[in-house]
Amino acid sequence: MECKPIIEGFHTNDKERSCIFLEDVDYLIHSEDEDWLGYGMYFWDNLSNAKYWINKKTKRGVKNEISITKSHIIIDENLDLSDEDIMKTMNELWIEICLKEKKKIESENKKLYYPKNKKIEELTGKKIDYIFEYFEKFKAFKTIKAIGYYPNRKENDFFYKVDLSKGHVTGLAKVIYCVRDSNKVINRKEVYCCE
Repeated sequence: MECKPIIEGFHTNDKERSCIFLEDVDYLIHSEDEDWLGYGMYFWDNLSNAKYWINKKTKRGVKNEISITKSHIIIDENLDLSDEDIMKTMNELWIEICLKEKKKIESENKKLYYPKNKKIEELTGKKIDYIFEYFEKFKAFKTIKAIGYYPNRKENDFFYKVDLSKGHVTGLAKVIYCVRDSNKVINRKEVYCCE
């Protein structure tokens, strides 16, 4: 029997969609997030971060009953964007796409736009989605891992007198997973609910 790497993932959403997610193993609550990791369902790597997201939704005026689900995420086909070498490769691929598309568009005497009117300075989620569409081999990645930085949060007092001019431990960076394939989400259950 093959052993695959698995992490716990926590997802915050309204109760109605969370119930569908819990009952239907083929269902993912997809986001088309252009700022973050593009198309897929987003998971935090711990319950505390999922509760933080409830507070964010509440401050934005969300009135629905909110649920947090916990699942096991199989990450054997993971694109790890916390890896500096992989980030560098992704950026090189994006620039390559933009330059190829720019040449094609210039040769057709059209306005200077990049892939599907995208520019090199595009939002990360849009870049990821386009790279997945452009390069067939990227369809093999079913999950994406990244680190989110939340500078508006207060640093936890546990990290005493952080010197921002040096590398340091912080509570302001959060691990996020984006899942693009429902087969990578198993053992779904609700762990928290609030109105």
